[in-house]
Amino acid sequence: MLESSRERESSFVKTRPTLRIAIDGPASAGKTAVGMLVAEKLGYRFFDTGLIYRALALVAIDNEVDLWDENRLRKLACRIEMDGRDAKPDGVSTYHVVFDGKELNAQLQEPLVSEMASKISSLGSVRRSLLELQRRVIEPGGVVAAGRDVGTVVAPDAELKIFLTASPEERAKRRFKEMPKLGRRVDYETVLSEIEERDERDTKRELSPTVPADDAIVIQTDGITAQQVVDHILEEVRIRVVE
Repeated sequence: MLESSRERESSFVKTRPTLRIAIDGPASAGKTAVGMLVAEKLGYRFFDTGLIYRALALVAIDNEVDLWDENRLRKLACRIEMDGRDAKPDGVSTYHVVFDGKELNAQLQEPLVSEMASKISSLGSVRRSLLELQRRVIEPGGVVAAGRDVGTVVAPDAELKIFLTASPEERAKRRFKEMPKLGRRVDYETVLSEIEERDERDTKRELSPTVPADDAIVIQTDGITAQQVVDHILEEVRIRVVE
């Protein structure tokens, strides 16, 4: 257990280090929950890079663009921007996705959008077209970025790289509990199958596969709480900032 979390948090607040923290990992490994907690503790913004792919999927659906029409998808991708927001008194600063001046975040968690985003993210030309946008957001620092390839491709020179993982079964349990909130009624076996299919697609693709960076700290999250993972990451931040 860490010696004094209050003292560490106080030092973070005083120094306001502008580190770039990359948190990668497979679906339902806890990247968003952990990333937002770390960002809140450090006074950083949280950037979910997956929102960009969800936004492109949503826009493609709304505009009746075939999800394999890479030329039209690239054109749509060029019209996506990220809008940084200040934190609410009880929240964390985040980035919102904007397309042609319209905020899209409220619609991005719909099941169909999620499914289409997974397919779009496997298209190499589309990933390359969105890479510059992701790098612009992360480059100034003071950000916790969560995704599939942040530490390996988007920000390979990030000061701290974390790779969160868990067994497919554990991740399926987590996703299964979330399904009612997402408006889906499916059984556990279906969720597990979807997780395994997504893992296969993400880890085996030629461009930007979901794998740990060579210098990433790998954290196995089976059987531990999000707060324990956060404490581990904050200790790594302390090492880089204080010592």
